[in-house]
Amino acid sequence: EALVFHCGGSRYRTVTWDPLGRTVEAGWYGLAAEKTAVVEIASCAGLPLLEPEERNPLVTSTRGLGVLIKTALEQGFQTILVALGGSATNDGGTGMARALGYRFLDAEGRALEEGGGSLIRLTRIDAADVSPELRNAEIIGLVDVKAPLHGPRGASRVYAKQKGATDADVQALEQAMIRLAEVCARDLGAAGDDVAGAGAAGGVGFGILVFLDGKLTRGITEVLERIRFREQAQWSNVVITGEGSIDIQTLQGKTVQGVVEAAGTLGIEVLAVCGEMRNGEELQRMLPLDRIFCTGEPGTDPAGRLRERMSQVWPEIRERVTQNLTTRCYT
Repeated sequence: EALVFHCGGSRYRTVTWDPLGRTVEAGWYGLAAEKTAVVEIASCAGLPLLEPEERNPLVTSTRGLGVLIKTALEQGFQTILVALGGSATNDGGTGMARALGYRFLDAEGRALEEGGGSLIRLTRIDAADVSPELRNAEIIGLVDVKAPLHGPRGASRVYAKQKGATDADVQALEQAMIRLAEVCARDLGAAGDDVAGAGAAGGVGFGILVFLDGKLTRGITEVLERIRFREQAQWSNVVITGEGSIDIQTLQGKTVQGVVEAAGTLGIEVLAVCGEMRNGEELQRMLPLDRIFCTGEPGTDPAGRLRERMSQVWPEIRERVTQNLTTRCYT
């Protein structure tokens, strides 16, 4: 939506699958004057699509994302930007790959069930029926984490619990991701499990590398370049940014860090609004924000207090902005 707002484009809607295989209508975009489509995993495989009791990364699938990518390719888009974040899945991108023609088989040659849990039984990958549109396509995964596919900082150990995994599930998913990487290396001659960002969206970053022959890039950098952020920001004195929680993960390449870096090269003051902040003093040393406005209390859901707290902090934001205004201002 941010890219289309600044660059122009069209919105499309496609009936696809949610993380549990139910039909859902998801939006995606085509950028104006480019053969570039933008799809977002959260629109079809995101946590908000599931009730809390439905969250189970052993069985949730990214097949719906593959349907969106396939649809965009069939409509003539040659470059696909895939925004990776907010997923309810930990399947290494295998659901996405299934929708594009890959088959994941057990020792008896039977297709495995959807989800990350079944991959521990993965024996062979069949790529005979992969969509021909992929041959001339450029698939770019936009990531905001540096996690590899597996390991202490990988997809399963760091992110699976927030998607509904138990401690035992995390261990099972970790072994499943290791197995997936081994079979991909053998059957496809493709590696990438240790690439920064391969663990994004429960391993979809890895899937883009090995199944779609794509690449990964820092999402905020791609967006800022495409919307010509520096060109616009040079007319400003203050930039306001924010995210739900400003914490150590912010430093892995999320929006706030990207905006601070870009604005910092122009000498512009940066203010941030967040729902909560963790390790505040440490972050202030590592992330040169001029001021952080927190709308909630640590460990609580910030949504309920948002309106009340914003009414309190907005006068200070407004004062800081007006103090720095000059006759040249860009909104």
